[in-house]
Amino acid sequence: MPETRLNEMVTRILTGMIENGLLDHPMPDTPQRIDYAAHADVAQRTAEAGIVLLKNAHDILPLAKTARRVVLIGGHADVGVLSGGGSSQVRSVGGVPVEIPLTSGAAASFARITYHASSPLDALRALMPGAQVRFVDGSDPAAAAAAARDADVAIVFATQWQTEAQDAETLVLPDRQDALIDSVAAANPRTVVVLETGGPVLMPWIDRVQGVVEAWYPGQRGGQAIAAILVGSVNPSGRLPITFPRSAVQAVRPKPVGLDHFKTAAERDASANTAGNAPEVSSFAVEYPEGSDVGYRWYASKRLTPLFAFGHGLSYSKFNFERLTVTGGAALTTSFEVVNRGRRAGAVVPQLYVARDVSAPRLTGFKRVFLRPGERKRITLIAEPRVLADWEEANHGWHILKGTYAVIVSNEAGSGALVAKASLSDRRFTP
Repeated sequence: MPETRLNEMVTRILTGMIENGLLDHPMPDTPQRIDYAAHADVAQRTAEAGIVLLKNAHDILPLAKTARRVVLIGGHADVGVLSGGGSSQVRSVGGVPVEIPLTSGAAASFARITYHASSPLDALRALMPGAQVRFVDGSDPAAAAAAARDADVAIVFATQWQTEAQDAETLVLPDRQDALIDSVAAANPRTVVVLETGGPVLMPWIDRVQGVVEAWYPGQRGGQAIAAILVGSVNPSGRLPITFPRSAVQAVRPKPVGLDHFKTAAERDASANTAGNAPEVSSFAVEYPEGSDVGYRWYASKRLTPLFAFGHGLSYSKFNFERLTVTGGAALTTSFEVVNRGRRAGAVVPQLYVARDVSAPRLTGFKRVFLRPGERKRITLIAEPRVLADWEEANHGWHILKGTYAVIVSNEAGSGALVAKASLSDRRFTP
């Protein structure tokens, strides 16, 4: 690492420390005032941009102005939104409305299932003053179904808590939430599911609900962000950064690697401790049969159709990609027009995928584009060379092979709104 780079990094750290008096002697008695409202606004805008609209059959969302009876079910949606665990977890302003200690697992010594005090129920009531918005906790599926039957729209909040240091053992929603969703959807087909999860989950009920929203762990203003998406005061523009499989067997490994090994080892160690012996330390090999075809490229290489592809995300507007031009040679450059054909302003994220021969397409570029209704913009995407190239260990460098490449511009992996071909020159370069 160059010394100039190291100095730059240290300067950034020290500048913040000096500006805030952390190096003063004595330390300032009164710290600088924190503008919590401004910070919360940033948190809400970030959550709104990251929430992904996965399904919107019959345009059930945004919630129609004629919806006068709305019921929220489950997920502690009356008091807050779920927070993921680990080093990034914070206790936001407003306190902790729900905190559940862990009774087992690797994270039990330091993590708690914690919620931020940002109520989706209160936020929806504020944005829908003319509607009756009520909450049912979902502990009784029959009671939840009865409440859904009397509502114009039922919204089920489903959660799966995750943290670092402790892998999820399954993609199935915990605590029989799938059964709850089935009961609600059977009582009222106008059902929307809001997911607060750290990653993909299985959705055996997907064909029986009209809407699905992936809210992730939306932070200290998550309730307001979710409500804004549901009522349409914000046009959703989030895109999936990971593939949601249709079933667990579609993934490279249907089960977490080594989970059975660690459970056996834990049982063995417990017996050893009881007997007064030291726990046995062991190891095992982990194979990577997918090679470099990780994530969405695994699904493409195996010709698998997932439930929701990497890059997927819907909008309340409609966007078209048109008039693609491609140039090759030493670099691959694409240019195309993005058009908003809908009636609402919104953002879209065109994605550039490139494939050689029969290899899986690789994401080589993307750009977030905001358009007003009827607006048209021409954008340019240049394929990232390192993604096009293959690594050659012998030469310790990247190599783009000469040949013809398929060029795909689309909304998500596995689809193609615009398709073309380009010829690239042979090129080698170092890291």
